[in-house]
Amino acid sequence: MNLELSLKTQNVRSFNMSENGLVSMRKKVQAAVMEDDDIIMLTNVQLGGNKTAVEREFLFGGKNPYEIYTNSTVNDAKGVLIATKIKANIQVIDIRKDEDDRVLILKTVIGNETITLGCLYDDNRNNTNALQKVDEFLTSMDVKHGIIIGGDYNVITNRELDQIGYENQHLRTKAVKYLADWDEKGTLVDIYRKKHKKGKDVTYVPDTEKDRLNPKLGRRLDKFLVSDDLNIKETTIHHVSDNVYKQKLNMTKKFDHGAVRLVYNKQKSKVGPGQFKLDPYMIKTGALDSIIKEVIYESNVYNADIKEITETYTERNRIVQPLLQKLLEINMERKTK
Repeated sequence: MNLELSLKTQNVRSFNMSENGLVSMRKKVQAAVMEDDDIIMLTNVQLGGNKTAVEREFLFGGKNPYEIYTNSTVNDAKGVLIATKIKANIQVIDIRKDEDDRVLILKTVIGNETITLGCLYDDNRNNTNALQKVDEFLTSMDVKHGIIIGGDYNVITNRELDQIGYENQHLRTKAVKYLADWDEKGTLVDIYRKKHKKGKDVTYVPDTEKDRLNPKLGRRLDKFLVSDDLNIKETTIHHVSDNVYKQKLNMTKKFDHGAVRLVYNKQKSKVGPGQFKLDPYMIKTGALDSIIKEVIYESNVYNADIKEITETYTERNRIVQPLLQKLLEINMERKTK
């Protein structure tokens, strides 16, 4: 895998110009693109008829132009948006969106990798409708790996770690169970919690809190969930307080959610001819043990410097490597059924 990519997700509390005005909308777009990330996933955008104006700001309002994909039909509730930096050369090959303005899924090609991006603005009622839609879309797009879903999940899964100042649990028990099932199967996992077992960052801070940098009330509602193959060590996660944007841009219509930024810096290992490319799933599926002896044998033959044999093995591996990868994927599917 070769994946050098930066992503950001944030609840922007509406781009509705009838409520906030053109100046406020522009400042919110400036805040969204401030870090110049490759992909920006925004929730609660409330575009409606303002889509063209917001689209123009993403093209011309920042350091680099962005193309936007939206699922936001009304200007007074909900709505999700994914912005891709044009310079990042992200090719969108398939799109799915629900009818409730809560889910947007893009199947993309980034470099040589197929990455499926999603933005989710979940309900705050005790249901799993939006989460089920994500599953439905991933299945219809035949996607099992290379998934990144950012957004406002409107739920905490750990009462002690995902909130400060509150004592009660979010009463979305069905969503908590659904997310736990995803995590157990490796379908989608909370990459922040995997990397920071005891982390206590929060993203939502109520307006009543005057100290935005060190609030006494807050919850971690915004996050990235990724498929297990993208839960890798070559990542960093940053939480940015809403106060940062307010101060830098002198925002009067401020956010009540901070941003979460996820950065991948995974470079593909160079592999010489005559050797198999090892995938992390080889260990999980047990395939690694079965091929180690074969790898050693092939390496010894290759290093013998017998031209005819070397050419034969090099040609053979052009066929064997992709075939082995496919067999591993089939094996993984069987284990999850």
